[in-house]
Amino acid sequence: MYLEAKLEKKTFEDATVVWGLLLSKYVQQAVRNVNTFLKNDLDGRYSLPKRAKNPFPCDYTPDEDISPLMEPDVAKFYMQLIGILRWMCELGRIDICTKVSMLSSYSAMLCEGHLETTLHVFSFLKSKSNSRLIFDPIKPNVGKSNSVECDWCALINSFIFDKTFFVLSIKHPFNQ
Repeated sequence: MYLEAKLEKKTFEDATVVWGLLLSKYVQQAVRNVNTFLKNDLDGRYSLPKRAKNPFPCDYTPDEDISPLMEPDVAKFYMQLIGILRWMCELGRIDICTKVSMLSSYSAMLCEGHLETTLHVFSFLKSKSNSRLIFDPIKPNVGKSNSVECDWCALINSFIFDKTFFVLSIKHPFNQ
């Protein structure tokens, strides 16, 4: 176990041995804790959706959410959920990283829709708790000969600025 994640060896059919990081216990416990808190502390006002095929509802964008603002106790719970999800991202749940980052960027003005979407992420995790991160066993050949020098100051000065748009037009910035 490593910080609530289980390291495991996996052998593929071609006899390749790899290491994997399994988060199923952490995810399952987090979902149980969320359900318990929703029932006991928030009086059943919110619940996990029954099914979630994707981390986000298909038509949801957090920046356009106009639902009512959260009460302070609900907002505190929401921030705890975001912390749990961020930790899952750190441990290897890369499938939810973008969505969690989007939700956490709206912490200054928390709407109830943000909480409902966060609960949707947990419902998705409940149905997909057995995913694992497999590490590539091939060591990359990284050395001085593979790196390319780049003049970042010249690169930044070559950007074209307009009043409303920022345009970067470089074909191969590392092969100049």
